[in-house]
Amino acid sequence: MDNDILFSIKELHLLIGKAMFLDSKKMPLYKPTSTQIRFIDYLEKHCDEDITGHDLEKAFNISKATVSDVLNTMEKHKIIIRVVNSEDTRAKKIILNKEYKELHSALKLEINKMNQIIKNGISKEEQDLFNEVLNKMKNNVCNFLKNEKC
Repeated sequence: MDNDILFSIKELHLLIGKAMFLDSKKMPLYKPTSTQIRFIDYLEKHCDEDITGHDLEKAFNISKATVSDVLNTMEKHKIIIRVVNSEDTRAKKIILNKEYKELHSALKLEINKMNQIIKNGISKEEQDLFNEVLNKMKNNVCNFLKNEKC
């Protein structure tokens, strides 16, 4: 399995996770996962809206169960709170904790830094080719799934 793309992608993902907050003193004791960071970014960008789990399902094309698991962990670590939506009592709106709201810019800096580390020594042409191949791979999986949203 020397050229196994799936394992290479997973290995890169794990390495990024290890390196992400390596030298950051500004981050809280609990370091959010990549999915949690994406949710934090989305919540901060849409802070003037009532965001529910359903909104996150649509925005990130992930299942209700996955969103629920991620939100439960975020709530457990006090990254978010969920309150009953006054317009629809079946839905709970998600509110970003003030501490993580303030850390949003630091998180963005960490992401930008990691992007620069990853792209180091890779030409613009190679990056474009990588993105093209990656998009083809995503389309291949979407075509295989047929009925799933991609």
